[in-house]
Amino acid sequence: MLELADPDLPLLLRGAHHRPLGFTPAGTLETSIPILMFCVAYGLSMDYEVFVTSRIREEYLRTGDTNGSVAAGAQRSAPLVTTAAAILALSSRPTRPAAWCT
Repeated sequence: MLELADPDLPLLLRGAHHRPLGFTPAGTLETSIPILMFCVAYGLSMDYEVFVTSRIREEYLRTGDTNGSVAAGAQRSAPLVTTAAAILALSSRPTRPAAWCT
């Protein structure tokens, strides 16, 4: 069915797109890596959702205003969540450039 949508998609999925872009294939991807990446991303998102929700609840218990507590809770937790995402992104970067970057 996907072949009917885009005739070049099977070639793209087989890795035939590297020649026009000037890349050399580095090998295959271990099948467990995408699953592991999804699990880590899902776990982190649930952790931060609990954090933001607890801030909203604290604000609601303090003021009793639903709309104001959502706005204030999200505003109070946004810098922390953004900083944690930046730290995660910086800590997962490669320590040296790849061979194709030099």
